[in-house]
Amino acid sequence: FPVTIFKAIYDRVSSHALGTALTGGFHNTEAPLGTTSPYGVFSLPGNVKERTFTEIIKRPVIQIQLCSSAKSPVEVNNLYDSMWFT
Repeated sequence: FPVTIFKAIYDRVSSHALGTALTGGFHNTEAPLGTTSPYGVFSLPGNVKERTFTEIIKRPVIQIQLCSSAKSPVEVNNLYDSMWFT
């Protein structure tokens, strides 16, 4: 079965420190109502084609939103710092 770009993004983040830090989960396009904080939402702005074996995908733009209900920016700053993949 082909892996969609959405599954690849989700799997990459879920297996990384950011996925652990997002206790409310990491959601595609929209978080469910009542999702606990902190959580993340990712999307692909614009029209991005799924990968096929007949064309090469250019680097897609991935938008990630980190959401927190904390009054201080510390939690989101820590999430942002954990987002860098090595």
